[in-house]
Amino acid sequence: MSNYKIIGYHGTKQSACKNITNFEFKINKSKEDDNHWLGHGVYFYDDFKLAKSWAIQKVNVQNRKYNKNDRASVIKVDICCKNILNLNDNLEVDKYFEFLEEFIYLTDKHKFKLEDKLDEIELEKFNCIALDYYAKIKKIDVIIRTFESNRTNYYDIKHKLKKDIMKILKICYIEKQICVKNIDVIKNIRIVYAAK
Repeated sequence: MSNYKIIGYHGTKQSACKNITNFEFKINKSKEDDNHWLGHGVYFYDDFKLAKSWAIQKVNVQNRKYNKNDRASVIKVDICCKNILNLNDNLEVDKYFEFLEEFIYLTDKHKFKLEDKLDEIELEKFNCIALDYYAKIKKIDVIIRTFESNRTNYYDIKHKLKKDIMKILKICYIEKQICVKNIDVIKNIRIVYAAK
């Protein structure tokens, strides 16, 4: 089994940074309405700019919602692990789908076929549960997947022409996300950005 070292960037609020850097990250307990796309875990980007943009956006929303004055921060970590599920690799996706078909068959609550159409949110919740279970039985430390990004506020897309050209040429921005399932693999926690 290989040893992997991944650099990850976690966007958060400054008020959370002390707890994270002094103690450690923690994985929040499952809630009934959770639908995390890679399951429960601590999420990182492989790109500092994405983590910073996400943190700024998230903190601004929370400040307005709760009448707070928090600021965005980015924490950089080393993720040192042995067991990764890389959902960018077709062979690993095939293995996950083999598991998923069996999981669906065995799950009393969710008697449906993969081809059946479900409400998108319900399918996301189900996938969250399935990925968490798959990670548990396979002892997976980290899940990685690259997504097409439709969140244009992450990037400098100010001109309509640029947006139109991207659409015509079917070019898009991507974002690789890293979901850490085992917090023991997170090392060398340091703050690399704190908004003024």
